[in-house]
Amino acid sequence: MERAWPISNSVRIRILARKTLILAALLGCDGALAPAADADVASDSPESPLPRPPELEASVVFWKDVMTRWGERDILLHDQDSPKRVLSIARLPKPLEPRSSAARRWIADIEARTQEIFKNAAADLEAERDASLPEEWLRFLRDGAQDNDIAGEAWRLSKRIRSQQGLREVFAESYRRSGQYITRVREVLTVRGLPPEIAYLPHLESGYNPRARSRLGAMGLWQFTRGTARDFLRVDDVVDERLDPYRSTEAAARYLRNANDALGCWSLAITAYNYGLNGMRRALKRHGPDIVAILQNHDGRAMGFATRNFYAEFLAVVEIMSDPGRHFPNVNPEEPWRFSVFVAEEFLDPHAVAAHFACEFSTFIDFNPAFGDGVVSGDRWIPQGTVVRVPPTHAGRVALQSRSLPNEARHDAQRLPRYHRVRRGENLSSIAARYSTTVDRILKLNSLRNPHRIYAGQRLALPLAAH
Repeated sequence: MERAWPISNSVRIRILARKTLILAALLGCDGALAPAADADVASDSPESPLPRPPELEASVVFWKDVMTRWGERDILLHDQDSPKRVLSIARLPKPLEPRSSAARRWIADIEARTQEIFKNAAADLEAERDASLPEEWLRFLRDGAQDNDIAGEAWRLSKRIRSQQGLREVFAESYRRSGQYITRVREVLTVRGLPPEIAYLPHLESGYNPRARSRLGAMGLWQFTRGTARDFLRVDDVVDERLDPYRSTEAAARYLRNANDALGCWSLAITAYNYGLNGMRRALKRHGPDIVAILQNHDGRAMGFATRNFYAEFLAVVEIMSDPGRHFPNVNPEEPWRFSVFVAEEFLDPHAVAAHFACEFSTFIDFNPAFGDGVVSGDRWIPQGTVVRVPPTHAGRVALQSRSLPNEARHDAQRLPRYHRVRRGENLSSIAARYSTTVDRILKLNSLRNPHRIYAGQRLALPLAAH
């Protein structure tokens, strides 16, 4: 275990000043340290094929509180190893927007400063000096200490204190959005033989937002990465089915069914959705099928805090959704998404299709979120065999199928782009100017993110015309 070096008086003064700042941030309105409120006693969960081990109960209650009790201005400082052990609750300063990068930096700073306080307290306690901690914090140390080793507990907390922002508003938004999709999602899962509760998994993955995109490139309701999605879905510049709520649900159902077949139970399959199937196979081989043993003991490279808590978070969502009105009495789920569909028997011009159905093009794209940038820009046709959605008021026209569309909307082959081979010294700005287009359109058409990362000899697809 790491130990501290001797501390000079000047350094101790700076440490005490920083400690005063962090403690001030954690003070309640009445000037006393804001203690963690006791959580509600967990209600009886509905009957489910999903096990709820008693060892995970405290974590389930913690995550339920995070999603229903604590708001986005509440910052819980808690023990990573025992999430229910909440040290204190800080309040995000009012000038900061709760979901802004500035707020994230403030939260990270609070966490780091709290860890620093425990590190210096550990050094003080080992040297039999006054740790200068509030009584509530000393009690927290004593409650977690093994063999009354308070200094050792302070060292542990200097690395294991974690910040968690409340999610009440975030979950309320997710619950409201879910009304559009969840009935159909549940139907898809039932047909595939999955427990209906898995329809609640997108609350964790995307907040039930089919257009959600993570910083790591995962997309859609079920947050598929490009690599994983290609085993189940079409992903290219023409169609990215990760963004289609129902096609991606079918893919998620297949993934989870495969995981359940490989691992033998749904608790491991759901954990594999976060950790990866191969990682869970290794964990199963080492620890057996006990989910608790795996979460507590497996030391796989990628099994961090998020994976160890993923199943408990899911169980918390299942409990919340067993009676959502109790927790969100003023939130009304949105109406189910309604539309008419037809199958594209030929390649179709998206603008001509939208015009035929007297539909604004932006509305038409909203009904077909899987259409890629190439289709949206008009550089690609809607692929043959694609299921196309239009507003439900056009059901009569849809019954005639795509051959009822005007000739100018129908094509025998896909529209192919022009190409440009990058020469030494060229950049995207000069290439875009040469072809009377924009850097943004070239980036989207080639699924590129960084306009500065092109190289000599690279083959770039170009828009057919400027729009």
